[in-house]
Amino acid sequence: MRQLATIMAAIAFCMGPAAAADLAVSPGQWSIAYTANQGGYCAFVWDSGLGQKVEFRKGFKSIAWIISDAAWNLPQASQGKIGIVAHNATWQVTAKALTPTSVMLSDADTARGMLYNAMSGSADIELDFPGTEPNWIVPISRIYPMHSSFGKCLSQLGKSDPAKPAGGASLAPF
Repeated sequence: MRQLATIMAAIAFCMGPAAAADLAVSPGQWSIAYTANQGGYCAFVWDSGLGQKVEFRKGFKSIAWIISDAAWNLPQASQGKIGIVAHNATWQVTAKALTPTSVMLSDADTARGMLYNAMSGSADIELDFPGTEPNWIVPISRIYPMHSSFGKCLSQLGKSDPAKPAGGASLAPF
């Protein structure tokens, strides 16, 4: 199944900026996609097959960690703390409602650290929700074999940076 996800990610990568962010992969697997929307970003997406998703989005100058569940109905502008339990550390990170079914973790340093650790072969993590949502185990250990494909996706970002002028023109602050 990992091979299927890797092949599909490679196909989407070869399609270039027009590739969709959502890939059809088996539930419980990670996928990689490049999306030209919102200035362009690469995404690692995990779909549990039960409506739960975790997504790391890495843009040219930004990073985001989005957690969603199709069963949620979050009020607009709601927020709370989500516990992240790793092998040797625990963090409490503020999560803000992005849509009625998703939250974005507001600590970019934690998102960057989790993505770096996952690409380095880190162990799975547990998400501990303060409400009635049961804890989730997120299999970030499965990301490591895909790190080179993600690196290729990230190299695409520099080619599509909207801040770079076309045709070799110089930048001007005013």
